[in-house]
Amino acid sequence: MDLSTKDEAWVKQNYWNQLNHRTLIEQKGETSEELASGMGGKLRDYAVMANAFTFYDGNSAFRQSVVADAEPDAVILGWGDASKGEDAFIRPSSSAGVYTLPADHAYNLSVLSSFNIKELKQKDQSQPAVQEQVHYVSFVMSDGDNIQWMLNDLAEKGKPWFGNPNRGNFDMGWAVSPSMMDLAPTVLERFYTDGTTKDNFVVGPSGGGYMYPSMYPEQELDTHLNRLNTYMGKADLSLVEVIDFNAFNKKAIWDKYTAQPNIDGVIYLEYSNHKALNGAIKWSNNKPIVTPSEMLWHGIAGSDVNSVAQHINAAPRNPKSAAGYSLVLVHAWSSSMDEVKAVIDQLQGDVQVVTPEKMVKLIQNNVPKEDTEVANKVYEAESDFGHNTGKLDGDGWSANPQEHAAGHMLFGPGASDIPAGRNQVKFKTMIDRVTGDNDRVLNLDIYDDTAGAIVAEKAVHRSEFQSADTYHNATLEADFVAGHSYQFRAWYDGNAKVKIDRVTVVMNRNLAQRLYEAENDFGHNTGVLDGDGWLANTEQHGTGHMLYGPYVADLPSGVHDVTFRMKASGATGSEDTIAIIDINNASADQIIASKELKLRDFAVQDQYMDISLEDVDFSLGSTYEFRVHFEDKANVKVDHVRLDMPEITKPNTQSLYFKFGGSSVSSLVFGTDAGQKQLQLWGKASEQGKPDVNLTVDGTWTVVQGETAVNIGAGGALQVLQGGDAIVKASYNGLEAQIPIHVSANYTSRIFEAERDFGHNTGAATAYGWYANPQEHAAGHMLYGPGVADLPSGSLKVDFRIKIDNPVGGSERVLNLDIYDGTGNKVTGEKAVLRSDFNAADTYQSIVMEADFVLGHAYQFRVWYDDNATVQIDNVTVRIPQ
Repeated sequence: MDLSTKDEAWVKQNYWNQLNHRTLIEQKGETSEELASGMGGKLRDYAVMANAFTFYDGNSAFRQSVVADAEPDAVILGWGDASKGEDAFIRPSSSAGVYTLPADHAYNLSVLSSFNIKELKQKDQSQPAVQEQVHYVSFVMSDGDNIQWMLNDLAEKGKPWFGNPNRGNFDMGWAVSPSMMDLAPTVLERFYTDGTTKDNFVVGPSGGGYMYPSMYPEQELDTHLNRLNTYMGKADLSLVEVIDFNAFNKKAIWDKYTAQPNIDGVIYLEYSNHKALNGAIKWSNNKPIVTPSEMLWHGIAGSDVNSVAQHINAAPRNPKSAAGYSLVLVHAWSSSMDEVKAVIDQLQGDVQVVTPEKMVKLIQNNVPKEDTEVANKVYEAESDFGHNTGKLDGDGWSANPQEHAAGHMLFGPGASDIPAGRNQVKFKTMIDRVTGDNDRVLNLDIYDDTAGAIVAEKAVHRSEFQSADTYHNATLEADFVAGHSYQFRAWYDGNAKVKIDRVTVVMNRNLAQRLYEAENDFGHNTGVLDGDGWLANTEQHGTGHMLYGPYVADLPSGVHDVTFRMKASGATGSEDTIAIIDINNASADQIIASKELKLRDFAVQDQYMDISLEDVDFSLGSTYEFRVHFEDKANVKVDHVRLDMPEITKPNTQSLYFKFGGSSVSSLVFGTDAGQKQLQLWGKASEQGKPDVNLTVDGTWTVVQGETAVNIGAGGALQVLQGGDAIVKASYNGLEAQIPIHVSANYTSRIFEAERDFGHNTGAATAYGWYANPQEHAAGHMLYGPGVADLPSGSLKVDFRIKIDNPVGGSERVLNLDIYDGTGNKVTGEKAVLRSDFNAADTYQSIVMEADFVLGHAYQFRVWYDDNATVQIDNVTVRIPQ
């Protein structure tokens, strides 16, 4: 039979019932002949041995039909079309109950799978004895589901991973696939043999292979996990990594995983940002679901060696709290064992490195287990406390010098139901006057009745209040012991009118924190590095921002506190302003909170104090700076800035927040040549249960200002007319939203150098760029990165400056360019570059793409090399309208 004109669809239609429906091969060809036939050489032998249906058709309807007709919990070996993100094919496979094993570069599986090893044993991972006042950290290498990596260069000497000479010198976690017990058991055995007691193996995402369990059909997930449990027993594995989308709070999923006797815990990796959950821990069947608090990942802010070391060194030393542990995800394709060692070399003596399995055992034995959410505790000053001085004052308790003597305004309530952990206690307090003397007005403490001891104490001075008759939260932290009885006491000094509204205990599990180190995470216009902080002094430095940045755009919406840990000395006068701290919304160019600091704000000179800007309203998607302006009147040193994000429910309102392209923003930016752009605006009601409003469709759009710059056509299409400023308004059901738009023919350029600002999977550096040729280099990403997250929202042009050795002789593709939104997990612009697109040989040419950007999203500008021409890239330029 002549099969030269037949394709996979014909094979499926005519021979499907004669093929194995449990194992499928998805394999893209590489040579021109293989591309034409749809099959590369890597998995040919295993496809024949397994009688597996073999195909490659991108993310098509045909592919969907293949996975839909496969057996429940079937496996695909190979790799799909990831040009628009790997989730483009893992999602539909997961929904069909099919998982994937990355194996498109795996050789000899027909031979390797013929060996039979009944079980393997890891080297000893015995439970370590817990040490008090220690912070525990564990490192785990990513991408362990990758079969071909295990078969090829994962263990190769001289490579950054298992073959690196640093391996074995410190505790390290390695993700592996339990499917190797079938596919290549002797290879897995060799890893176990070569591993030391410091090497710990865990299951890679998301069990038997790569899938998203929240999308897997329930019956198929049960089947998958039963099989996984068997293979984990054979391979002596106890922890499972899982990648998924917004699944951390889906307890039913974790109850299925942890019901398996061989699973002692789960490492959950949020797809878009593996450390997004900041080390949170949940419990399922008394087993922990842990998340990374740090990553080593080139191109992502705060994930470099110095930042990770600084964050871990500043973490609590408390093994009885979830905050006492840090799990670091090491990105295999951009980091190495050398960088893990560099972090460990910077860790303080009371930070201990353990394997992931040991860390989970420590968490299991020491961190309190809670299967249900625990709300914060709120105690009203007038009704829940005892009082030795003061009086009822509306909704609170007050004391003033005219009527009341010094004494305890509040004592009690003897609360014995507060969960164990390091919790925050906030006293909501106001004062009548903030100027004049800086006397102590209150002394606050947390008293452990059971132990008969004060466990936290704070003197509150007049200057700590930002304004008169305005509530301020004075905050203490303490390590609570389950079952102990606690009082939250406020001693009144009799020299000011003070009113207390309430005391709130914010539970550790409801409190997310971010720590930004002054010397490492900020920009500086004045001052100098000084040990563990940033110093500006009057002898050497002029006025200016000693800290600006860090331009974070991923903070959740809500009311948060920002605390600056700083000290001062040597001022000439106590009333001089020595520094100004503020929070700047860089997206709106607006200072949303600030405070002038005087020397009297520091109770003791040259001693660190925490100075807070409290109850600040943040919006997801806006970019924020935490700044310290040095006034050159005293010596000022900043250690770090801490962001506390308590779980606070905002009052029910009719207010909206606005999304463009998936992220909250205050404005949209369009170029004059952008043509018709659909205004996309959604309103999400703050009040629970109210429907979201799609203002794109439902709203009535008008131009409030700037009719010469823009107009709005049918269906909310924005037409750019000329340069200028405009304001457009959407109205719906009594709700209105106004959006400022800036239109300009002028651009500023952000230039990213090919050899300096990107990662590279193929090619080599030249003096002025990055090149690849068929003689030396294989197909792959010449450029990926830089993960830039501060580009403004709107339509921007991206210019790739490229040259080729020979533009004639054919029209085959030589490059594929794309703009990848790492936050939204999608390709937002893509272009195939053909040889004939170039006008001349060895002459740089601009290839321009346009895409809609969202402020705060992290973008990569990627160049895939097809290995059939000599190509050189100078730089990538983003043109931003001004």
